[in-house]
This record gives sequence, C-alpha cells and structure tokens, in this order.
Amino acid sequence: MGQWQNLPKDLLNIIQELVVSYADKLRFTSVCKSWKSALPRMPNPFRQLQLPWLLLPCNETSQSTFGLFNILEKKTYYLDLPKAKQMWFKGSSHGWVVGLEGHDEIYLMNPLTRARIQLPSRSKFPDIAEYCASDRDNEYAMFNYRSGQRFDTNFSSYKVLNHLTDKFFLSSNPILSDDYMVVAIYGESSRLAYFKHGDDRWNFLPTKVACFSDVTFYKGKILALCNNGLLQIVDIYPHFRTQDIAPPYPEVRQPPYRKFSCSEPYLVESSGGLLLVERQVKASSDPKRIYSYETVNFNIFKLDGSKWCRITDIGDDVLFIGFNTSMSRSSLEFPGLKKNSLYFTDNLFCYHYEEIQGGFDIGVFDLNSNSIEPLPGYNCNSYLVSPPPIWVIPAP
Repeated sequence: MGQWQNLPKDLLNIIQELVVSYADKLRFTSVCKSWKSALPRMPNPFRQLQLPWLLLPCNETSQSTFGLFNILEKKTYYLDLPKAKQMWFKGSSHGWVVGLEGHDEIYLMNPLTRARIQLPSRSKFPDIAEYCASDRDNEYAMFNYRSGQRFDTNFSSYKVLNHLTDKFFLSSNPILSDDYMVVAIYGESSRLAYFKHGDDRWNFLPTKVACFSDVTFYKGKILALCNNGLLQIVDIYPHFRTQDIAPPYPEVRQPPYRKFSCSEPYLVESSGGLLLVERQVKASSDPKRIYSYETVNFNIFKLDGSKWCRITDIGDDVLFIGFNTSMSRSSLEFPGLKKNSLYFTDNLFCYHYEEIQGGFDIGVFDLNSNSIEPLPGYNCNSYLVSPPPIWVIPAP
C-alpha cells in the first residue's frame, strides 16, 4: 500500500478525471487515506453530469434500510435513511429528494449524506384555512379554490399529503447557494406555489389558468405545463407575470383515447432542446392486478419556436422520467445506457380506500421498436412499494 499512497497528487488528479461514475469515485476514495483526502481538493470534483440511480426501499421490515440501484452495474448499494420509510417522495433534483413526512412536514433530503433541510409545512400552503394536529383524520380545513370559501368538512392528513400534494421541483442545489427555489403543484385544482430560501410559508402563483401537470426550470425560467397542454413561462422577479409560449401539443386536442385510461406529460431538457413526453397509461390486463395500471406507450414532442412538433427519435439521448424532475443523459457519455430510450418509474398511483397501489410500473421504452422492456437487473413483484422508487442524482 505504501507505493499507492505516495502517488503524486498530479497523477491522482489525472486518474480521478478519468473516473466518470459516482460509484467508481467512491471506490477511488476507499483505496487509502491519502487518496480520500486528495479528491475533495482536486479541481472540478463531481462536476460531470452524474447518472441517475434508483432510490428504493429494500427491506419491508426495516424502517431505515434503503437502496441505491445503479442501472449500469445492475447492483444495489444499501444505505441507512432514518425515518425515510415514513416519507412519501414527491420530487427529486440536484441530488435532493423532497419528502412528505408525518402529518404535515416537508423536507429536502440528500440520500447520500442524510442531510435534511426543513421546508415550510403543508399547512403553510395557500389552500389551507386551518390546521389542527390533534384532530385525528380531520386535521386540515381547506379553501375551495372555485368559491374561495372553506369546505364544509375537514380533510385528513393522509388525503392532503397524498392526494392533494402532487410534485415538487428544485431550481438548484441548496448547499451550493442560498438562492434556490422550490415550486410545488398542489391542491384540488393543481395550482402552483413556490418557496424561496428564507420564506416561512408557500407563496401562491396567481397564474391565468389552473390545473398544471408539470414544471421545469429551463434557462433560468420556470416553465409550467397546463393540463390543457398550454406551455407558460412564469416570472416572479422583479414582478410577477406569465407568458404563453406554446399552444397545446397536437394529441391533447384530439378526442380522448379509447384504449388508454389516461396520459401523463413531462417536460425535459435534452441536447436537442425542450421536449414534452406524453406517457400513455391504461388499466392492466393482468387479472392479478386489481386496481392497477401499466404504461403502454410514449409520444415525444419538441418545442420548435412557438409550437410542438412530433418526433420519433432522440438520437443518442436517454430520458429519465417519474417523480423526479425529468432529465436527459447521453449514451455516449454512459456506455451501457440504451440510446434513443426512456427510463421510467411510477408516479401515477391508484387510491383505493386508505391503501395506495404504486411503485411497480417501471421499465425502459425503446423508441426504435416502440416497445417496453423491464429495467435490466431490477426485480419488483409487489404492487405496493412504499415509498415508490424515484430517480436520484448521487451528489455529495
């Protein structure tokens, strides 16, 4: 070991620059103490685009054992995340996961470091009139968006956190800068709210339309996709304004699909520009799957000026969609990824009484053959996975 630990730092720098994956970087630091201490001081550590890993609960009996599944190695690395079993993951970006915990709490959590940042709770959203933690199953008094009046009955924390809180989007890594923002889709009408560092509550975004289905941060701007397919830019500073930049994509203007139960759209930035991915879902034909569903197809549209154009090929790119902020990677940078494909996880759940089915609709969609394949190396036979698997960027 003596010869290895005495390698010049310049040579170590050359070696680590050739190491691409996060797993290999971890192995690099495990060789000896001198290598571990040298890596953080090397130029541009961890600056490369990292490959998303799948964060998944690995042990039904444990309240803290999770796994990070590396799709290239087809291997799961186990980690301990205290209290994460009580969380419901509803967003992932820049190495952080947004988790809803208990009856009211919302956190940013880094799965690798286990660091947590508490965000304003669900009771601090604009649709909450009153919150009473002691009133079990009736904790939330809520405003009716259409009438502006309170509902006659209260709502349980289960319904508010799971049914009426959709997805969160993070603008940047909160550790690198305090100038970060979190946008949420929430409520009975899928409205938008945002949080900036230092705020003590979630701020309402008074957009012209309601019912949003996805959000992304694109070139420093908030892009929001309405349920009717309209794409908007949402500016907050120096003053609030919205601007329509693209009409509904073609398929959303057609009569409802007869063979599909629903469709779920995603915004994603790729090497070719801004894409809109439409995921088509239908009720499962498997008689064993009661109250369940399966993804059957994807359509992809590219923003060309102020209109959406259907495309059938994304070249060497690979898209990752689910409860994460959608992302793109190049198969040229990560040999082993299937180019011109979409890697997807489950973010459309069936609610039956107080039981949630979900977390099982995972696979790879090949645009060349328009076919769906299982995610290589990943096995899940359960129709109830909690919290559901989510794509995460491993970031220290």
